[in-house]
Amino acid sequence: MRWRLVHRFGLAILLQTALTHPAIGQAIPKPEYVTYLPREIVLPVQATPANRQFHLFGDSEAPGYRDEAPRDGIDDTRERWLRALAVRFAPWMVRNSVDFPMDFRRFVEGG
Repeated sequence: MRWRLVHRFGLAILLQTALTHPAIGQAIPKPEYVTYLPREIVLPVQATPANRQFHLFGDSEAPGYRDEAPRDGIDDTRERWLRALAVRFAPWMVRNSVDFPMDFRRFVEGG
């Protein structure tokens, strides 16, 4: 009976100490965070099965496929088309500051 009381009291003190003191961790410097990643886990970057099946970024076996500027795995013609599509359907971004109004509708209506 006495040991249960001691254990409960010890557990209560431990919980209270853990909850009242914040855990402090070592900050990882921004440019060097890659050095902290485990080296033994190497995951190859690959296209998803749907991208490979439907050639979302271009068919690498087609005769007109070119990936030169930049070399990123996307057909250059397809990249230009995707970029134009993104620009066409991209939302308007308006920064809220002293120079720009806070009310977006007033900004759109007033030009």
